[in-house]
Amino acid sequence: MPKRSKARALALQIIFQLQIQSDSFLKQIDDFVKDAGLDAALNRYGRKLALLAWENRSEADKLIDKFAKDWTASSLPAVDRAILRLAICEMLHCPDVPVKVAIDEAIKLAKTYSTEHSSKFINGLLDTVMKSSVECGKDAVLNNQATEQ
Repeated sequence: MPKRSKARALALQIIFQLQIQSDSFLKQIDDFVKDAGLDAALNRYGRKLALLAWENRSEADKLIDKFAKDWTASSLPAVDRAILRLAICEMLHCPDVPVKVAIDEAIKLAKTYSTEHSSKFINGLLDTVMKSSVECGKDAVLNNQATEQ
């Protein structure tokens, strides 16, 4: 497993815990990260990515609500919602990560941690988000999501 993939798996686990325990888990993150057993750089990256995704979760949820057919962010299985929040965060806020890499990594996480159908759903939703951000520009996607809700 590539190094950043391990950090993304850690970020996914942190986001999942935050979804369950909410901000009370923030007090435990450092111990959780230490227990992950990754090197310091990967721990930092995974922690940073998870916190960035958590800070921007409402933005990701609005995009999920906008583009997911017959689903809302709150109705998705928790692991799928966490994967989507992570991937959308990378797509929109991590310019050093190519969008297609963020999508591929999300698909791998779904295949590992979720159901057999989740990877296809996540791929389709993230592809739609990507196409929308390319057609309209990232800023337009971010700005329009708030006005269309």
